[in-house]
Amino acid sequence: MTFKDLRIKSGLTENTAAKKLGIKEATYRKYEYSMRLPGKLILLQMKEVFKCTGDELLDAFNCHKEVQIKRYGKTNP
Repeated sequence: MTFKDLRIKSGLTENTAAKKLGIKEATYRKYEYSMRLPGKLILLQMKEVFKCTGDELLDAFNCHKEVQIKRYGKTNP
Protein backbone atom coordinates (compact mmCIF):
# COMPACT_ATOMS: atom_id res chain seq x y z
CA MET A 1 0.00 0.00 0.00
CA THR A 2 1.29 3.47 -0.90
CA PHE A 3 0.05 7.03 -0.47
CA LYS A 4 -1.05 6.92 -4.10
CA ASP A 5 -3.07 3.76 -3.43
CA LEU A 6 -4.80 5.46 -0.50
CA ARG A 7 -5.50 8.58 -2.56
CA ILE A 8 -6.94 6.62 -5.47
CA LYS A 9 -9.00 4.45 -3.11
CA SER A 10 -10.52 7.65 -1.70
CA GLY A 11 -11.29 8.93 -5.23
CA LEU A 12 -9.08 12.02 -5.09
CA THR A 13 -6.70 13.55 -7.59
CA GLU A 14 -3.21 14.69 -6.56
CA ASN A 15 -4.39 18.29 -6.79
CA THR A 16 -7.48 17.73 -4.65
CA ALA A 17 -5.54 15.75 -2.05
CA ALA A 18 -2.93 18.52 -1.80
CA LYS A 19 -5.62 21.19 -1.40
CA LYS A 20 -7.39 19.21 1.33
CA LEU A 21 -4.06 18.73 3.12
CA GLY A 22 -3.26 22.44 2.78
CA ILE A 23 0.02 21.85 0.94
CA LYS A 24 1.34 22.51 -2.56
CA GLU A 25 0.70 19.84 -5.16
CA ALA A 26 4.46 19.58 -5.79
CA THR A 27 5.00 18.76 -2.11
CA TYR A 28 2.29 16.11 -2.20
CA ARG A 29 3.85 14.55 -5.29
CA LYS A 30 7.15 14.22 -3.43
CA TYR A 31 5.32 12.09 -0.86
CA GLU A 32 3.85 9.84 -3.56
CA TYR A 33 7.18 9.46 -5.36
CA SER A 34 9.04 8.68 -2.11
CA MET A 35 11.21 11.78 -2.46
CA ARG A 36 10.08 13.04 0.93
CA LEU A 37 8.20 11.68 3.94
CA PRO A 38 5.29 13.60 5.48
CA GLY A 39 5.48 14.81 9.06
CA LYS A 40 3.15 13.76 11.86
CA LEU A 41 0.64 16.55 11.26
CA ILE A 42 0.29 15.74 7.55
CA LEU A 43 -0.01 12.03 8.35
CA LEU A 44 -2.88 12.75 10.73
CA GLN A 45 -4.53 14.88 8.05
CA MET A 46 -3.99 12.14 5.44
CA LYS A 47 -5.86 9.70 7.67
CA GLU A 48 -8.88 12.02 7.65
CA VAL A 49 -8.64 13.07 3.98
CA PHE A 50 -8.15 9.53 2.66
CA LYS A 51 -10.61 8.02 5.15
CA CYS A 52 -8.22 5.19 5.87
CA THR A 53 -7.21 3.28 8.97
CA GLY A 54 -4.09 4.01 10.96
CA ASP A 55 -2.70 0.63 9.91
CA GLU A 56 -3.18 1.43 6.21
CA LEU A 57 -1.46 4.77 6.65
CA LEU A 58 1.41 3.22 8.61
CA ASP A 59 1.86 0.57 5.90
CA ALA A 60 2.05 3.28 3.24
CA PHE A 61 4.51 5.34 5.30
CA ASN A 62 6.74 2.32 5.86
CA CYS A 63 6.62 1.41 2.16
CA HIS A 64 7.81 4.89 1.18
CA LYS A 65 10.43 4.87 3.95
CA GLU A 66 11.88 1.61 2.59
CA VAL A 67 12.02 3.05 -0.94
CA GLN A 68 13.89 6.10 0.35
CA ILE A 69 16.40 3.98 2.22
CA LYS A 70 17.03 1.83 -0.88
CA ARG A 71 17.27 4.89 -3.12
CA TYR A 72 19.23 7.30 -0.92
CA GLY A 73 20.66 5.12 1.84
CA LYS A 74 18.68 7.22 4.34
CA THR A 75 15.35 8.98 4.73
CA ASN A 76 14.83 12.57 3.64
CA PRO A 77 12.94 14.91 5.96
